This record gives sequence, C-alpha cells and structure tokens, in this order.
Amino acid sequence: LGAEIINTPSALGMTGATKKAYELAAQVPGSYVPNQFNNPLNPAAYQRTLGPEILAALGAEPITAFVAGAGTGGTFAGTAKALQAAQPDVYTVAVEPAGSILNVRVDQVQTISDDAAFSEVKRAARELGLLIGSSSGAALAASLAVAEQLPAHATIVTIFPDGSDRYLSEGIYD
Repeated sequence: LGAEIINTPSALGMTGATKKAYELAAQVPGSYVPNQFNNPLNPAAYQRTLGPEILAALGAEPITAFVAGAGTGGTFAGTAKALQAAQPDVYTVAVEPAGSILNVRVDQVQTISDDAAFSEVKRAARELGLLIGSSSGAALAASLAVAEQLPAHATIVTIFPDGSDRYLSEGIYD
C-alpha cells in the first residue's frame, strides 16, 4: 500500500516504538497516534461489541472464566468488563508471554512460554483444524491450565486474536 516501515531498536520495546510514533506524528501534519495502550476508546470498543457478542452467543450459559491475552489491554479489559457486568462471578485470567511484566488488575495471570504457545499452535492445527498464531496458542495453553483448576462442566471463554499465516514461512508446522 506504499507505506514506509520504520523499525525501532528491539531493546527499546514498545516504549521505543511509541516514542518514535509520537516523534513522527509531530513532523507529519494531520497525523494521529491512536495510542491503544492508554486510549480509553480501546477497551470501550470491546465492551460495546465483543463482550455483548459473546454473551449473546452463549445465551443463558454461565461463564466460569474468561482467559485472554493481555496485549495492549483493550480486548481483555473491555471484554472482561462486559462479561462481569452481566455475570459478576466471571473469573478473569490475563495471558502474557514469558518475560513480560503485566500491570493490570485481574484474578490470575498465566505466563506462557513461546515453546508452550507454539506447541498449542501445532496441536490446534493437527487436532482441531485451526490455524492460529502464537498469541492464540498462548491463550489456548492458559485456558487448558485454567480448566484443570475448575470443576467439570465449567465454561471458559477465550479469544484467538491471531492466525498462523504470518508464521507459515517460519516452518511452524514442519
């Protein structure tokens, strides 16, 4: 689409990328930085859309736990808020990659290694026909760990936010 890719040093992480985005926005008239980490519209969108969609899909089925990646916080926080508004006892579990430092209020944090996430990516493809990405694999691994802690017939809701298409060239299914 003609975009110019500007990489920032990996060592600076998201903080460096965000800083660079603001520097560029200051130089380009009409620019906008959505700042999904701090923008209240990010979780609000999921609270208005995905949360109610999940509740409608499940009907009267009580949700025992909601397990989802922490990411920027928007999907997790907004969906959790909508689910807990309808069912206050929903147990919330944020999933983060190993090495991450999470700063959100949740009932539990599941830290999932890359190896565990990609193991679930392969298993989901092989056994379920689902071509999910590593964030989804981490959510699946965390959901399975949470399931071991819950009573039989508990309902766990999770979100698969990515597909495996961007990993195909990496040979993840070899």
